Amino acid sequence: SCRDLITCIFRMAPEVIVCETIKDNPYDYKADIWSLGITNLELAEMNPPGHDLHPARVLLKIPKSPPPTLLYPDKWYVLSASFLFFVLDNIQIYIHTYM
Repeated sequence: SCRDLITCIFRMAPEVIVCETIKDNPYDYKADIWSLGITNLELAEMNPPGHDLHPARVLLKIPKSPPPTLLYPDKWYVLSASFLFFVLDNIQIYIHTYM
């Protein structure tokens, strides 16, 4: 969870960071998907991408860098696939229940 701005920075989508500096560039649900992906990386590796950098540097780096990936993707393939199916199943349940 984001207890303060510093912990939230590591999970911010590039468009959210850019939106804070350019107000005419709004973001949408894709920013939440980015944050979920970063959280997934953090769960797998015990730290968010860029955790070893100063938060101000992370803010500058996120919009200019390619999306982060797992350090050892082969190790996590099954976990990632299971997690993805879990999320998709729950989205379907939510849609059928509440919409």
